[in-house]
Amino acid sequence: MAIERTEEIKRWVTLATENSAKETDLKAALSPRIAEILKGKKLWLLESLIRDSGHEDTSLVEDIQRGFDLTGSLPKSGVFSQKFRPASMTCEDLRQVSDVGREALLGTVQSSGELETDTI
Repeated sequence: MAIERTEEIKRWVTLATENSAKETDLKAALSPRIAEILKGKKLWLLESLIRDSGHEDTSLVEDIQRGFDLTGSLPKSGVFSQKFRPASMTCEDLRQVSDVGREALLGTVQSSGELETDTI
């Protein structure tokens, strides 16, 4: 099984390398803000692997490129059931508490004291 997994990863690396121009073209079409967020992601490769696998969520990469709304309707994946869950706060309320929430979250992230562990 380890050999099969290694061979599959090698195939992915080769696919990504051979199609780096397509990856570059895909990223060039993104808005600067989204391009910065997704700069290290291999979107073309992900889309290719989804297509090759026969997975039903064929619009996932398009959804990633567009970005996901944190409020409102969910994108339809074709995989997960859609369940309506009404918002517990308005968009304005969410914006007002987002800075506090971000600070609280960042406060929970600490160094382990080992550089190698922190960079993983």
